[in-house]
Amino acid sequence: MKAYYQDKYVQIFCGDCRQVLSELGVAADIVFTSPPYNVGINYGDAYFDKKPLGEYKRWLRSCLRKTFAVTADSSRFYLVIADNSLWWVRAMVEKLGWRYHQKLTWCKSNLCGTTLKISGDWNFLTEDILLFHRGKRTPMLGEAMGVRTFNWIVVSSPQSQYRDNQRVHPAQFPVKLVKMVLARTPGELVLDPFLGSGSTAVAAKSLHRKCIGIEISERFCEIAAKRCCQEVMELVM
Repeated sequence: MKAYYQDKYVQIFCGDCRQVLSELGVAADIVFTSPPYNVGINYGDAYFDKKPLGEYKRWLRSCLRKTFAVTADSSRFYLVIADNSLWWVRAMVEKLGWRYHQKLTWCKSNLCGTTLKISGDWNFLTEDILLFHRGKRTPMLGEAMGVRTFNWIVVSSPQSQYRDNQRVHPAQFPVKLVKMVLARTPGELVLDPFLGSGSTAVAAKSLHRKCIGIEISERFCEIAAKRCCQEVMELVM
């Protein structure tokens, strides 16, 4: 299986994560990923983001089952997920073999996206990150990069006008968010089966960790590969 992009730290594979994961034969120490939320985001022709709920659950379960098969004992799984999935996704992940540990919250310090037009509703300025572990839970690393031990992390959401946090994907999380999480998480090999624009890979590489990313869209694979190049890495070191 040939990688779409590869350097000293990063391998990017283009394809359906279920097929790629079946051929990987690795044992990842950390999984940090955000699957499609099934809320109608336009990802192009590679993926349809508005499946019937039952179909979406079956699809996500099959992806996460394949992911579990390539994780090591004592590994950790950070799942960035939509609030409308919180009520059922924990049970799904636990049935696959992970143990739930806690919920982290990404607090966006800037207003992003379209403001809700319905009077009285709340604007979405947070996203949840569910933390699971497999087998024996090993100690977290000490404070690093100024990261404290709080379960909420304040980082601006990517925007088109930012230079070092530019939005290049419709459902992108910032490199800084991933770096802050990885900085306190033990393990050398990071996996992201829904790589998108490559934030996980860029963050891992900037911390000198190895990363395997899988993305179904060739367009976004190209974007991720460009972001992993050395001249881009200098922006996030």
